Amino acid sequence: MDKSILCNYFNSKKCSSCHLLPNSIEEIKNQKILSLNEIFSLEVSQGLIIRDMIETPKAFHSRAKAKFSVGGTSNDPIIGITNKNLMITELEECPLHFEIINNLLPTIKNLIKTHRITPYDIKSKSGELKGLIIKSNSEQDQLILRFILKSKKHLEDIKSFMLTIQEKFNYIKIISVNIQPIPHQILEGEEEIILTKKNTITEKYENIELVFGPTSFSQVTPYIAHKLYKKVAEIISTNNCQGLLDLFCGVGGFSIIASEHIKWGIGVEISDQAIQYAKQASEINHIEKLTFLSGDVESFLESYNENKPDVIICNPPRRGLNNNICDHLKTISPNMILYSSCNPITLQRDLEYLSDIFIIEELIPFDMFPLTKHMEVLAILKKKH
Repeated sequence: MDKSILCNYFNSKKCSSCHLLPNSIEEIKNQKILSLNEIFSLEVSQGLIIRDMIETPKAFHSRAKAKFSVGGTSNDPIIGITNKNLMITELEECPLHFEIINNLLPTIKNLIKTHRITPYDIKSKSGELKGLIIKSNSEQDQLILRFILKSKKHLEDIKSFMLTIQEKFNYIKIISVNIQPIPHQILEGEEEIILTKKNTITEKYENIELVFGPTSFSQVTPYIAHKLYKKVAEIISTNNCQGLLDLFCGVGGFSIIASEHIKWGIGVEISDQAIQYAKQASEINHIEKLTFLSGDVESFLESYNENKPDVIICNPPRRGLNNNICDHLKTISPNMILYSSCNPITLQRDLEYLSDIFIIEELIPFDMFPLTKHMEVLAILKKKH
């Protein structure tokens, strides 16, 4: 069945972000599995098992996080995506997003008009409002709304309508302003100004709650994120792992959810704020066996001389690990490495570098980014004997 009939933006060629949309769900899954087999062709020829894709029951309205560019004028703002001509294409009813995200956009447009907030123009580098970032939890009862501004010129305007929008949409728990003064491809700047009293939301994973703030990294498809965390916890339990290191741990999702199966764990993350949220979640869930440290992963591993972990979890950015980090993993030599990656190419590179000490038992792909070529892949590595 041709799923493209369900998306007017794709059919009208306004948006091609979901570039696999003309294919059926089964065809899309097969294409992703095929691409993994091609990237890991050598390893597959040597016996690597690639499991079936873990899928979401529905692709549409599955995405909990949306990033929008804002263009046009204060009288006629456009909320959407930046096209190849550096113009903004309207995208207010993207069928991938949670509906509560799309429902906000008409009201935000009206407030932009009423308060004459000038959208940013990429070509002339003029204007103020560059974009919006909206994130919901999976229950869709807590939402973060972030305005990306070039400067603080319209900060008071946003403060003035903050209560109005929260009264209309009571699930908006956090409103913040991010200042990005640089005409840069990176949407977010370093300064985040939280305007609401509340500065965190929570995400439930069965009996566990995780804590997120405006700038926290979070997986875009909660259903698949739940499956990924659960699979890692199951593997740790099945292999009777007692101690773990959680590298690039973010807000601590992997180690907190797996904590009932271990005796001790250490999470490491460069972001001080993410570590603060990980510690908050540990307190909320009454977990005392985990320690969370803020710092550079490579520096941490270089000086690590404590208990040897049974398992190391790695969840690095798209660029993957570097050889120094991989060398430290070899030196520590845990029984198992669980490596979660959104970039199969850098994953293959890193696993090849580790292959003298570890064998890749299997890859499990997760459809974290439905209708696109992208996916999350969990690699299970065991130490060679």
